[in-house]
Amino acid sequence: MRWQIEQCYQQTITPETIRDYDRGKGVRRLKLFESLYQPESDSSDKDTAELLAGIPLGDLTHATARRRLAMAALRPFTDPDSLQLSSDLILRQSEIEAFMHTFRHDHEQDVRLFYGWRQDYSRRPINLLRFLLHQCGLKLTRYGKRESDQRYRLDPEALATMERYVQQRQYQNPEKDSLLLTGTGA
Repeated sequence: MRWQIEQCYQQTITPETIRDYDRGKGVRRLKLFESLYQPESDSSDKDTAELLAGIPLGDLTHATARRRLAMAALRPFTDPDSLQLSSDLILRQSEIEAFMHTFRHDHEQDVRLFYGWRQDYSRRPINLLRFLLHQCGLKLTRYGKRESDQRYRLDPEALATMERYVQQRQYQNPEKDSLLLTGTGA
């Protein structure tokens, strides 16, 4: 398992990487987060490779659909100038709930199909955002102390950690990482 963790995160094993690996679930989170920084054609190529390899339908990753849904859900936290996720963007709870209500109306069946969102999970729109952020290895944190005016942003530490992992993987393997296409534990 040590080898798998080191290959996934492209660095020497640490308590942090063991925690983030989360018995293999972290690999899937890292791949999804990494796909947000790559062209959609890479996800499409992965889907095509899986179909051509004859992988059973239940085992397909549906990388393109998962990427599109994540991109749509994270749009409010994307800096319009750089088109990168930013923990500097602060949103009011009412803004998040309005956006996620529309997102849920448009994509609820897809989120259930591609992410495993269950009907017995909370119906609150902000919890759907938290669920999708968790799928990317990110967190939502409250910004400020006032109860009457709840504001949120992406957790800067979680975002920095995931970006560091992606940069390390790209630095170690400038070409395609074989783990990115085949995966371990995801």
